[in-house]
Amino acid sequence: MKTQISRDSHDSSKRYSGVYQQQGRMLTDADWNELVSIINDRVNSALRDVVGSGGPATGKLLISNTLQITPGSVYADGLMATLPGTTPFSYATQPDFPLAPGTPAVGESLYADVWERPVLFLEDPNLQDSGLHGADTCTRTQVMLQIKRCPAGQQPTDPLVNPGRGNAPLTLSQRVGGTGPAAQFTGNYLFRLEVHDVKGSPTAPSELTLKWSSENAAEAYANGPGVPQDYQGNDWLYEFYNAATERHLGVHLGTLQAGFPSRGLLKEGYPVSVPDAATYPFVRRWDGWCTLTRNTTTGVWTFVSGGRDRGAPLSTAHAQGVHGHVRIESGVLHLELQDLAFALNLSGGGTTSRTFVAGDYWLAPVREQDAAGDQILSGAQPVGLLHRYVKLGVIASGSFTPERTQGFPSLTRLMSPSVGDSGAKYVGTEPHADVSGNTVQSQLGSLIPLLNKANSQSNGSGLIGSAAVTGSPRNLTAGTVWSQLAQLVNHLNTHVAPGSTDHDARYYPRTAADAAFASTSHLHDARYPSILYQWTFTLDGNGDPWTHVLPLFTRPPLIAMGLKLVVPQGDEDDIYYSYSGPTHSKIEVSLWPSGSSSSQLEVINHSGGTVGVELRLYDVR
Repeated sequence: MKTQISRDSHDSSKRYSGVYQQQGRMLTDADWNELVSIINDRVNSALRDVVGSGGPATGKLLISNTLQITPGSVYADGLMATLPGTTPFSYATQPDFPLAPGTPAVGESLYADVWERPVLFLEDPNLQDSGLHGADTCTRTQVMLQIKRCPAGQQPTDPLVNPGRGNAPLTLSQRVGGTGPAAQFTGNYLFRLEVHDVKGSPTAPSELTLKWSSENAAEAYANGPGVPQDYQGNDWLYEFYNAATERHLGVHLGTLQAGFPSRGLLKEGYPVSVPDAATYPFVRRWDGWCTLTRNTTTGVWTFVSGGRDRGAPLSTAHAQGVHGHVRIESGVLHLELQDLAFALNLSGGGTTSRTFVAGDYWLAPVREQDAAGDQILSGAQPVGLLHRYVKLGVIASGSFTPERTQGFPSLTRLMSPSVGDSGAKYVGTEPHADVSGNTVQSQLGSLIPLLNKANSQSNGSGLIGSAAVTGSPRNLTAGTVWSQLAQLVNHLNTHVAPGSTDHDARYYPRTAADAAFASTSHLHDARYPSILYQWTFTLDGNGDPWTHVLPLFTRPPLIAMGLKLVVPQGDEDDIYYSYSGPTHSKIEVSLWPSGSSSSQLEVINHSGGTVGVELRLYDVR
């Protein structure tokens, strides 16, 4: 705030919840102002959590298909902004954004830029009290609601495209060897460094103009013969400004016309012939200014010749330690003022830049107790201004499509017990091709009858569709769930052997599998393996193997073996058979690849006696 305050003591990171006076203590402006800031932070934080960004159902700002804007309210990150009145206006004639650039075009989006700015008695004479001989007392802040354009393909809420505030850190110290009054007596004042103008993108600027003041730039008057003589001097910088220059701070997206945005007119020393008061009705003064340029390819910053501090020229030729010395070193601007020295980090690393937004400012309370070389700020971020954004909608040919966040109901209405007044009636939903309506209530109204019919015990499965299911050797054609189940059941029934009631336990021999399943494939359920090969033979006890050449298996088959052992019974000719399980400790069965296209099956008898073997290989792939 460019007002006559002693300091800004509010620090949200300390989580203070109140300010309380003590008897016998001095009450300062900083205490009062911090209390206001604490309350504002609490209200805005609560609204950000509960509301966020959007427009209320009642009294929201409206934009018609012809882009006429009806006054109303908008929330941006919890901060409410209102344009009063009922008479619609156009984009070009909006009250908070004079001389709005360009004309909204098809494909662009419109968004609200919501931010706070200070208001002095110069703009609002009602802040003066005639009973105090016209003296002003407190200043005010005002919430701006500006409707801006965003080019197609960009999002206005993207901080990389549209930052709400810059991020350059500032370090400020009392200068060793100061030349001004502070060299002997510092005094107490509030130092302000501010971004006057930014050319190019805020995240990749091509030019930057800075200005600074040891008076918080609070010394301002109406431009004209009433400016006091002792206010006019040659060792100050004067800014002549108007309502547009105050409201054009911030970021403006897209291609801008010549002369936009408006900026205050900077003059070295008070001019003999002042600018026209009708164009620039106000004047404030600063200690000095400088301009920097940046090569957008290499990222290198350069000091532009010119600039002054309290009348002394700034130059890179001045030696370090001399008033007016300037240097840019490792992306950091070093500048030695009359009594202070500051270092502003310009580089974001490599060829990138720090972010700068017109209106960014840093504040530092300087006190007479500060000694030469004392550091006042260390890597401090800018404290203002803060722009908050909310997307309002997209422009189409002959129409405007608002964002669904515009028109949210109150919390009490969301829980309304009245018939027909439920929250679902007011909460918007995304459109859907198969469900009509644009509120929760209307979409549910069209969906529930379909669900009731689909869930019907008698015919629900006959309504729900399913895509075709493809596979080998059989497919299921597209249709309803019921029709596809009918195809599947019929297919399974044809593969159950006639007369069988225990299909799960059935093992198909190869001939049965070929008849029941596709003759070219045995990729059926592994619970029903088919016999690939079957042999019955006798092995004597001399250790000679039984061998057989088979095709090469990509996956091993299941081998099952039944054995019968011939046991002589004395002198009689009777032979008894003893059956073993699928394996035997003295019978070795091996299967291995014997070539590029064949396998070798081998059975060896280590029992010493004659054994009858029944061997089967099953397909279990």
